[in-house]
This record gives sequence, structure tokens and C-alpha cells, in this order.
Amino acid sequence: IAYFCLEYGIHESVKLYSGGLAVLAGDHLKSASGENAPFMAMGLLYRQGFFQQYLNEDGWQQEYYPENDVHKLPLWRARDSEGNQISVSLPLPEGQLKAVVWVIWVGNVPLYLLDTNIPENSDDLRGVTATLYGGDRQMRLRQELLLAVGGFRALTAMGYEPAVCHMNEGHAAFLSLARLEYLMKEKEFDHDKALEIIRRSNVFT
Repeated sequence: IAYFCLEYGIHESVKLYSGGLAVLAGDHLKSASGENAPFMAMGLLYRQGFFQQYLNEDGWQQEYYPENDVHKLPLWRARDSEGNQISVSLPLPEGQLKAVVWVIWVGNVPLYLLDTNIPENSDDLRGVTATLYGGDRQMRLRQELLLAVGGFRALTAMGYEPAVCHMNEGHAAFLSLARLEYLMKEKEFDHDKALEIIRRSNVFT
């Protein structure tokens, strides 16, 4: 089972969350680990995460984005069966969006996180994984494409073939297109058969 979500509430030191959706996602990972379920998760590695709030001297609410120090997080670079580091590429109108893949273990469950803050990207594209729910509509679209299409490509690059894909909220809606591409190109199923497989094996909450 491959679980896709834009945010995860695992621990307060890992700031990949904003609210209830993340707590639900984190609970799913911990429950799956406790049940030894064949479960993996995909998300984004935010360098700043969601904003925090404080009151200024005049009593007005202000926002700030504290930086996540990735060197102090329990992160490892994801690798394939031959030990090679995993990276993915996604075509956008403005060029190729590239991302490396990290992993955090939540008990027995791997949480894979895509990171675009790498030299191969332009400054604009490096910011795709800067903040959770930040930026304009274009940035949000980039994040959702990266999560779903880039995330699925990362899983297949690591040798996974998920039997079930679970989309937590609509943020990973492009996952159906990523699976359709994979089933038709890699598995050589015709369009109708690929669609039937996706309908029967996609879960949405």
C-alpha cells in the first residue's frame, strides 16, 4: 500500500505538518507499523514547513517560517536495490523539475520525502518544497504534481509496485495519471484495462 499526503504529523521536531490532516496521516503510519502492514508513504521535505505565529509589540499577529535543519532530522537518502541514490525528474512548462528522495522511518514504515532544494533546479523551482501550503496557485500545482507523479516515479525507481494507492485528500489527484502512464508504458496494458485496475486499487479519503 502506497500512501500519498502533503503533510505528516509524526513528531513536533519534524515540521512537515499544519493540522488535523497531518495528525491523521501520522496515525496511519504508526498504526500500519504496529500491524506490520505492507505500507509505505510519500510526501515532500519542506525546508521551512508551515508558518508559526507570534504577537508583535503592538499586539498584532505575525507569521514566520522557521528553517528545518535537515542535518538534525532522522533523514537518510533513499536508494535502489543496487545502492544508488534515488532522484526523479518531472517535465514542467518552465523546464525539468528535479528532486532527490529522502526517507524517515516511522517504526517499520518508510516515509519517503521529495526535495527540490538542489543545485540542478533554478531558484524558483528549488522553492517548490520550501513551505507547506505556501506560494500561489502555480506553486501549489507544482507541489501536487511533484507529490503524485514524482512520488510514484520514485517508488517505481526503488523497485516498488504498489498494489493499492491511497490518496489522503485531493492533493495527490494526479496519481491516477501517473499510474495510467506506468501501466500502459511499462506493463503494456491497454487503456481500458489500465483504467479498470486504477479504479479498483485507488483509495481516496
